[in-house]
Amino acid sequence: MLCVSGGKTLIYESSGDDLSVEEAENVIYEKEFDNNILFARISPDGSIGVVTTSDNYNCELMIYDKKGTLVYERKCMELVSGLSFLAESKGCVITYLAAENGKLITSVQKLDFSQDGEIWTSPGMNTVGLEVYGYDGGAFVLGMEACGYVDGNGQISSYYSYDGDMKGGYSSNGQSAIIINNDDRRKYIAALFSGGGTEPVIIDLEEPAVDVTVSDGLAYVLTEGHMMAYDFNG
Repeated sequence: MLCVSGGKTLIYESSGDDLSVEEAENVIYEKEFDNNILFARISPDGSIGVVTTSDNYNCELMIYDKKGTLVYERKCMELVSGLSFLAESKGCVITYLAAENGKLITSVQKLDFSQDGEIWTSPGMNTVGLEVYGYDGGAFVLGMEACGYVDGNGQISSYYSYDGDMKGGYSSNGQSAIIINNDDRRKYIAALFSGGGTEPVIIDLEEPAVDVTVSDGLAYVLTEGHMMAYDFNG
């Protein structure tokens, strides 16, 4: 697996036990773990977050600074499914999965690496969280069946359930875009969110969507035959 941020590349193998952080022609550092890596993330300044399996817990979270020094460690009773660094890599938001009334839900926690425990924990969101994107105003959760925002106090500020199959999603600085294909109805859309607590702008697409990203205030949507750019007013 490759993760790139701030000119540095994090390289690891899912279910493997080692990783490296590299620049263009140099290996900055390497790490080997006692347990298997579930996933890892890198921040723009080169800090990394690593979630591994655990013998006694659901998983373990470790944070290393840009020099590879361990600065934070957490034993997790719930399975962590996503991680996103916050400003200056002094903290992060994580998502974890839990069962409630026979269904999997996703909650968000905000962590400060200088403190024990969490700053806040959100209520459960009715979806299996795949990724989380932190920003100044809270966090955006990209889920398998739905997506939503958590505000700066840890409360769910908006929730959007998909009518079809989610084919991709991305968020940057609180602006988020999701692509959804409903092949049975021949309906293909991009849903654009300007921030938490807002209704999405729905863009009807003429053909199935393939991928989406967000950059510099625009959502770039790739369909089977075209590439389009939209601002968050549509």
